[in-house]
Amino acid sequence: MSSNKDQHLIDHILRASLRLARMKEKNTLETFMKMNDKCVPHKIFRNMFNIEIREFKSRQLCILSPKEKANGINIFFLHGGAYVTNMTPGHWFLIGAMIQKLNCTVIVPDYPLAPKHNVHNVFDFILAAYQEIIGEINCRNLCIMGDSAGGGMALALCQLLHEKGIEQPASLYCLSPWLDIQMNNPDIKELDEKDPILNIQGLIDSGKAYAGSLDRMNYLVSPIYGSLQGLPPIHMVVGTHDIMLADVRRFKQKADNAGVDIDYHEIKGLLHDGMLYPTPEGKACRKLIFSSLKKDWSVHTQ
Repeated sequence: MSSNKDQHLIDHILRASLRLARMKEKNTLETFMKMNDKCVPHKIFRNMFNIEIREFKSRQLCILSPKEKANGINIFFLHGGAYVTNMTPGHWFLIGAMIQKLNCTVIVPDYPLAPKHNVHNVFDFILAAYQEIIGEINCRNLCIMGDSAGGGMALALCQLLHEKGIEQPASLYCLSPWLDIQMNNPDIKELDEKDPILNIQGLIDSGKAYAGSLDRMNYLVSPIYGSLQGLPPIHMVVGTHDIMLADVRRFKQKADNAGVDIDYHEIKGLLHDGMLYPTPEGKACRKLIFSSLKKDWSVHTQ
């Protein structure tokens, strides 16, 4: 078992490597757009899981489940990528780990991406996809989960479900969520020194492309300004080396002030989207998420 000193060293090496690669400087809107690959599971998954690619509204839903009989629990997963980038190897790594550890089914909507599409196109798709899925399974057996931009999108989707009177999932998991596309929280500047990944201007440009003509304080693009009423139980995970932490803390304070309980975890040393990485911190983060999911499902399936 790795010692705390070993874990700290590995995390330090990762952060240093990202800085040497000038990752932060490279992560502009133009760079994000070059990563715009299709939402296709890695070929190694074909031998590991059952995979259904379902054509849906001129795009697709990718549904992955265990080779053995699944446990009936489903995760509706909205990937991050600054609204302009599709699934990365890290996303498939997390999804594969969830299926292996939890014996669950994961539904990945291949939602349209900015700047070719905007928030209205995205929610037309993911709302219809959600309704398609809940027409087939019980909401008690469904979790909505998203990371980074997908984490903000997941919260906004639940806010939209409440507004439209559509049944909510059993739980909502926001992982390193992007909650305010304006990126104008003054605390972000201090965190920027710790975060070796995210480029503030690149995020601002991507957020503008995603919002289109919509007010950037509208909850669909910045769910921190949306209602907290009628939402499912919220689980929120973020790292201390993530510029998203500033607005996640602000959201937590808003929830506390409104008397809304959140299962909130702030993980020391974790980078942005750290649960996608094969690092000691990422492993600990995934373990926390999986444990929470198991606990949720033991309650909802009773």
